[in-house]
Amino acid sequence: MRFIRKGNEPKALRDWKSANRGLPDALDFGAIPSAVKTILRSKMRREQGFLCAYTMAQVDGSEGSHIEHIQPQRNHQDRATDYQNMVLCIPETGPCDFGAIAKGNEDVDETNFVSPLNESCQRRLRYRFSGKVAPAEEYDEPAARTIALLALNPPILVSARRDAIRAQGILASRGPQGRPLRGAISAAKALRLREEVLAPDESGRLPPYCVAVSQAAATYARERELRARRLVARAPR
Repeated sequence: MRFIRKGNEPKALRDWKSANRGLPDALDFGAIPSAVKTILRSKMRREQGFLCAYTMAQVDGSEGSHIEHIQPQRNHQDRATDYQNMVLCIPETGPCDFGAIAKGNEDVDETNFVSPLNESCQRRLRYRFSGKVAPAEEYDEPAARTIALLALNPPILVSARRDAIRAQGILASRGPQGRPLRGAISAAKALRLREEVLAPDESGRLPPYCVAVSQAAATYARERELRARRLVARAPR
């Protein structure tokens, strides 16, 4: 999960709310015109680096995603048209056993859920070389519940994250005598990658699963450095 810094609500939404102030429609997400929702989607794609808020899978174009309410409309009608409660998630419609679809209308708050709108999300969820995600701290129950609620470890997501990590030359396995396998990057390159993969390109896009890649790069570099120190310590003098 990547931290999303929300901006102000788009002018189109603000104008629509103003025109409907005092009317039931002002608290009805379904009443928002489709043209305004298109503007919302466009702004959220840019805010999120064209990534799904929960899974970090790529979100492109207006299809294949939907506007998710972190606190569900069913329990928080007062936040149904609150832009600060909206993020963009996959899929648009249809069956899906992870992410926003798995979460459904489950009520959440900061005591039981790690939101992508909370800066702590990137340090509380820890991605492994295998592509799996787990709480960074053993006793972080909200983090564990978030992973379970969003079903963030199905084979399709684990495989996609693992492939993104390996595509950068980050290999957890080692060859004979602990030497990196062919194609593995250096510790120095891994440290650069840790930061670079979190920086949007000129079009504002981030690579899918960027936080998973960044965390794996940091762990990889640390392991390489520790291994190098051990080899130096063992070397004859």
